[in-house]
Amino acid sequence: MFNRLKDRAKITDQDPKFKARYIGNMETFTASGRGCTTSGVQKLWDNSEEEHFLKRVQLKITTAGIHMKNLDNKKEQELLFNIENISFCNVDTIVNSRIFSWIARSDADKTLQLHAVICKSSETAKALSIVLSRAFQMAYKDWKSSRSKTLRENEKYKRSKSMPAPTLSKQPEVKPALSKQYSMDNDTHVNNNICEHCNETRLSQGSGDSMTAF
Repeated sequence: MFNRLKDRAKITDQDPKFKARYIGNMETFTASGRGCTTSGVQKLWDNSEEEHFLKRVQLKITTAGIHMKNLDNKKEQELLFNIENISFCNVDTIVNSRIFSWIARSDADKTLQLHAVICKSSETAKALSIVLSRAFQMAYKDWKSSRSKTLRENEKYKRSKSMPAPTLSKQPEVKPALSKQYSMDNDTHVNNNICEHCNETRLSQGSGDSMTAF
């Protein structure tokens, strides 16, 4: 029976929806634990109206939490019990095997609130419990994956900040090397100039001596 319920409660691409009747809610001081909802559900059930007078609701289970829609008043805003605020869910077989209950922290005043609905059958109540349990597992897996990705990105950012910035060093100026032929030609040109200068000097001196002798 459990395997059959497990197959029927399988979360697919289309989020599962369940119809039930809303019994009510009350404040509780126990977030979780075996039997923590029994006395509260009993009080809600004892003080509720006849089942056919209870508000008809639709429960949609997603990884975001429990979406509850009022089927008797379509204009009423859909309620969302965030999955991170849900601390416990249970089928209260001691009170009634068709009753599904959950404990969620209120966004308004942060108090713990016990909510209860009665389903058409005990199988539907159990399927609700199984689907919500799977939604918890999937949400935790997504959160863990997202957290790991964030940690990797932060570590990568820290490493990039700790690395020293590259410095540009001034490269020494490299002068072009002169070829051997150019160097020899240049030396020859300089020597020729010196020799020509010497010859002119000698000629001038010779002319001067001869002129003096004359």
